[in-house]
Amino acid sequence: MAPEPFASDGDPVVERPDRCAIAVLAGIGFCAIEIVILFVLMRRHGIELLISGPFVASAGFFSFVLYGAVLHGVVALFRKRAGLYWKRTFRNPRWLGVTALLAINLGMLSYFYQGLKTGTWLMGRSGVDSLLWAIDSFVFFGMSPNTFFLNLFDNPVLLGVFDLGYGMLFLFVLILGIASYLAMPGFARRTSFILANTLLWSAGAWLYFAVPAMGPAYGFSDVWEEARPGMPATTYLQRRLIENHLNVLARNEGLSFGSIRFAEGLGAFPSLHVGFFALLALFVRRGSRRGGNWLFGATAFMFLGSIITGWHYMIDSVAGLILAWLSYRVIRWLEPRWAPLTPAKDGPW
Repeated sequence: MAPEPFASDGDPVVERPDRCAIAVLAGIGFCAIEIVILFVLMRRHGIELLISGPFVASAGFFSFVLYGAVLHGVVALFRKRAGLYWKRTFRNPRWLGVTALLAINLGMLSYFYQGLKTGTWLMGRSGVDSLLWAIDSFVFFGMSPNTFFLNLFDNPVLLGVFDLGYGMLFLFVLILGIASYLAMPGFARRTSFILANTLLWSAGAWLYFAVPAMGPAYGFSDVWEEARPGMPATTYLQRRLIENHLNVLARNEGLSFGSIRFAEGLGAFPSLHVGFFALLALFVRRGSRRGGNWLFGATAFMFLGSIITGWHYMIDSVAGLILAWLSYRVIRWLEPRWAPLTPAKDGPW
């Protein structure tokens, strides 16, 4: 098989589907262990989780493959390489096999992440919002960064930009980024990104458990009282999540409660919105310096937006950046195991 340069940073590799499959299987095994631990922790607190959950979550990520295929297919058609893209992907049994494993990996990761994020509160953990607010104020010269930046951008137009931009940009880039990597031709790049993503979100979920916090918009809601009319989308989502959280607390206290949505759990430390953008930027920049730089700019917007909208303390977003960098470096260190280097210079297409 023709070698495929992994990126423009001087690291060309030979495609090794077998090694990539083994690496992804290791990622699946890692997620499986986390799910077993989650089941044990939750059962100790009288909470039974659906065993079918990971399979349902995995099925959802197969749709991401189709989204990505449409994206890559349009680009390939424009470059008059649609036939080559089809040959290297959906007509390649090994590509299909590794793609299925990647989707399963992401599904299991999503199930574990949502389960532990909401499960942290179902297990009766106490929040440390006051501590995070105090740390933020200490490192920011005695003033809360949330208060400072909220006052700095206290303008209806600017608040509206962060209100819509923060949530919509994250959702758009999350779907586009994961779908694109799932459906791109080749094996090595996809394997590295999905495994780095697994480390990022797994570590983030455990940090939610170790440092439980609702977020400044909940712990210090009065700060956003005057700004809420200018951020209707954020206000709606935050109210929806706090209603779900109140059901969790009611359940813990033995009171009547409504349905608990595991996909709407609260967790502030770290900010994985910021972390995901940073991780994606690091990977994209290896193949496209301009694309990576644009994503770093988007990461800065998400960093600032997470503070202004009240979803996160500044230390949460800093932690998200650090976690993304660590996840990236760990995978770069492990990468030669499934992406051995070669002096070949041929392109992937």
